[in-house]
Amino acid sequence: EKNMETEVKCGKVVATVGEVVFAADFDSGNLERVEECESSERDSLEYNLWLAADCAGTEFQNANRTWFHFSVTIPPNFNKKVLRLNIQNMNRQARLYHQGLVPIIRVVPGRGLWERLRENVQCEVCDENMKLSFTFAVADCRRHTVFFAFCYPFSYIDCQKKLTTLSERLSCPCTLSPGRCASDQAIYFHREHLCRSLEGRRVDLITVSSHHNMRAERERSFTGLFPDSASEPRSRLFDGKKVVFISSRVHPGETPSSHVFNGFLSFLLKTDDPRSQALRRHFVFKLVPMLNPDGVFRGHYRTDSRGVNLNRVYLDPDRELHPSIFAVKQLFAHYHGGSSEGLVGPRDKGETTGDCTRHISTSQATDGACALADCVSVSMSEQINRVPSCALSSRENVVGTGDDPTTDTRTQLCASTNGNTVCSVEPSGPTLSPSPASSSNSSSCATTTTPITSTTHHTPVAFPPPGCASGVALYVDLHAHATKRGCFLYGNHFADEPLHAQSMLFPRLVSLNSAHLDFEHCVFSEKNMYAADKRTGQSKEGSGRVALHHATGVVHCYTLECNYNSGRRCNGKVPAAGGGDGRVSPAEPPSPFPHKYSIEDFEEVGRGLGVALLDMYGLNPMSRLPNTEYGSLDVVKAFLVERVRALRAKAETTKPQMMSLTNWRWPHPLHRTNQLSQRIVTKPPKRQLPLLQRGH
Repeated sequence: EKNMETEVKCGKVVATVGEVVFAADFDSGNLERVEECESSERDSLEYNLWLAADCAGTEFQNANRTWFHFSVTIPPNFNKKVLRLNIQNMNRQARLYHQGLVPIIRVVPGRGLWERLRENVQCEVCDENMKLSFTFAVADCRRHTVFFAFCYPFSYIDCQKKLTTLSERLSCPCTLSPGRCASDQAIYFHREHLCRSLEGRRVDLITVSSHHNMRAERERSFTGLFPDSASEPRSRLFDGKKVVFISSRVHPGETPSSHVFNGFLSFLLKTDDPRSQALRRHFVFKLVPMLNPDGVFRGHYRTDSRGVNLNRVYLDPDRELHPSIFAVKQLFAHYHGGSSEGLVGPRDKGETTGDCTRHISTSQATDGACALADCVSVSMSEQINRVPSCALSSRENVVGTGDDPTTDTRTQLCASTNGNTVCSVEPSGPTLSPSPASSSNSSSCATTTTPITSTTHHTPVAFPPPGCASGVALYVDLHAHATKRGCFLYGNHFADEPLHAQSMLFPRLVSLNSAHLDFEHCVFSEKNMYAADKRTGQSKEGSGRVALHHATGVVHCYTLECNYNSGRRCNGKVPAAGGGDGRVSPAEPPSPFPHKYSIEDFEEVGRGLGVALLDMYGLNPMSRLPNTEYGSLDVVKAFLVERVRALRAKAETTKPQMMSLTNWRWPHPLHRTNQLSQRIVTKPPKRQLPLLQRGH
C-alpha cells in the first residue's frame, strides 16, 4: 500500500499518493480529499476524490458541490498508462453529462490551452449526490501536470491580470482637456477600485466610452465606496450619453459568464470596427467583471465567503455584508436618475437633489467632438436629450492603433499621426497575489471564516421617484446554466403589450447577431420573476434583473444564461449590410445539430450583445437587419407586438394552463410589411393533404 501525505494550504488540499500529487492550493481550486483504490486494470491507477462544499469547514457550509478545479502532477517515466478518477460527491448534474459534458483539461508543459477531455465519462446518481468517473491517458514520459476543471476556468488572478494589462495599454497619465483626442479611434478607458470584498479582495469598475461630449468635471464618490478615490481621481462626466451596465460572476462557478464578458469587452475596445466606434460614441459602459471575488478565489460554485447567494439580496443589500451588490445598486440608482444618495465631495454645477434629472449642457461639448445629435436619428436625439449626464473613469486612455486590446503595444505620449491621437501608457493596477495583501500572514489561510455582522445602521439605497427619464439604456447580468441547453436571456414581464414586446426586442436582436443565442428559450414570464429556488427557497425577486427593474422601471433589464456544454442548434447569420460584403460580419449557415461550446463561442455571444444594442437604437453602421427576413427594425417591433397579442389571446382561452410568452416555435419568416396598415402579413403554410390523398 502506498503512503499518503495530505496537507492544507490556505484551505485547499495538497495530497501526495505515492508518486502522484493532487493539488487545489491555487486560485479557484476545489478538492477536499483523495484516496487511492484498487484498480481492475493492470496498467492503471484509480483514485476516489471528494469535493469541498461552498464554505466548507465553517458555520456557513452549504450543499453546493458542483465546481471542481484541481491538478494532478505525474512523475517522469511513470509506469502506469491510465489514471481513473472518481469524484464521489458532486451535486446531481446528470443531465449535463448525459448531454455530452466532459471535464476541461490543460497539460503543462504542453500547449497550455484548455480543451475538452477526449475520453467519455460515466455518471451515477446515488441519493442526493452524483458520482462522476473519467480516465486520462498518460502519454508523456516527462514530469507534467494536468489540470482538471468543471468548465473553462477564469480565476480572480486571471481577471486582475487582464485588467492590469488593459490599464497599462490603454490608460493615459496626461490630463486631457475636453475635446482633445475626440476621434472615433480614441478610447476612454478607466479602471476604478469600486469596493473591497469581505475578505479584502478588489472589486473593479471599468468605464469605457469615447472622448466625445466629455466634460472637465468628474464623478463624485459615494460613502463607503471607491476606497482609493483620495489618490485616484474619479471618472469623467459625459453629456448626452446613456449608461450600459454589465456585471458578471455573482455566482463564482459560472465561468462562461466571464468569457462572455471578455468577448463583449474585446469587441468594445476594437479601434478599427465601425460598430465598436459607434458603441463608444453614443454610450458610456459601466462594467463590473467580478462581483464575487471571494467565492471565485475559494473555488465556490454559487455563494460568497458567508454562504450567501448574492443574486438574491438586490432588494435590500447591506453595505458591510454585501458590499459589491450594495455598490452596484447605489451606482444604478445614480445613473438611472442622478440620485445624490450617498454622494460625497463637491457638488456638480448642474446637479439637483430634488429632481431626478441633471443639467446637460451642450455648450460644454468640445471643438473636436462631433455633436451627438448630428450622428443619430431624431427619435434617438430626443431620448438622449432627456437623460442625466454620466461619468467615466479617472484614468483616460486613447488608442489609435491596433485592434487587439491584449497586445503589448506601447504608444507615444499624445502624439498625433494622420488624425489618430494616441497617448502613452501608465503602469497601473494592483499588485497580483493569490490572496489580498491584508492576508499575507499564515493566519489568513485558515479554513474558518469569522462571522461578520453589520455594525452601522443599515439604510436602503434610495431611488428617484418613478416616472423620471432613465439614464440607463441596458442592464445585463451574466450567468451560466446547468439545466436548459443553449444561451438565452431572462427578461421581465409587463402587463402592457407594447412594453412587453419592447422587453422581447433586445433578445430577438441578439439572436439575429449571435449564432448561439436561442430566442425560443428566452423567458419573459411573471412566474420567472418570482420563482423560488428549489434548494434554498429564495425568490428571484431578489435578483439583479428583477429588483433593479422594480426599483427603476427600466425595461431592458436582463439575465443572460449560457449552458456549460452545448446548445440545441446554431442560428444562421446573414451578412451585414455594409463593410465589405460581410467581411467584418461574415454570414453563417444555420445548423440543426447541437454545438459543444468553446471559449470562443462564449465570447461570440458577448459580441452579439454589443451589436444588438446598436440595432435596438438604430445606430448600427453595419446592420444585418436589412438582409434578414424582417428588413427593418420597425418590422421586428411590429411582429413582436402581434406575437404578444396572439399569445395572450390564446392564453385566455386555455386557462388555467397558462402559456409562457416564449413557448412557441418561431414561424417561417416569409412575411412582409403591408404599407397601408403597417401590420405583419405572414405567408400561410401549405395545406397538408390526408395520407390517402398523398398516395400512401
